[in-house]
Amino acid sequence: MGRSSTSVPMEEVARRAAFRYGHKLLEMSGLVTTQILQRHEQRFPKTGRLAVADQQASNSVFRDGMSEETRLRNATAAVDGDCPCRGTRRIRAVYEEGNDQPAMLCPVHAQATIRAHRVGFQL
Repeated sequence: MGRSSTSVPMEEVARRAAFRYGHKLLEMSGLVTTQILQRHEQRFPKTGRLAVADQQASNSVFRDGMSEETRLRNATAAVDGDCPCRGTRRIRAVYEEGNDQPAMLCPVHAQATIRAHRVGFQL
């Protein structure tokens, strides 16, 4: 199987990785909107290739480890489209007018807050 002769600039690879990670975070929480899903499918039209790339990246990290600098850089997530938090960093649990149901932290835009809670969490 031949390799593509087209190289993608590292900035674009980083941008795609941030969108992939943001999609994954939203997907794990069941928060992917139709718009975000469509853009994800346009960016990564071959799901098999994406699964292989994810597995190879995981294997690489498992085998070779990751520096703290790389870990922080790779923790960047972004949303390609309108995020369910609408920029507030919180997602309302119930979308009814006047209902004061608790909100959850946006898994993409409130990552630092979520990490701080996890670090401070004691069993």
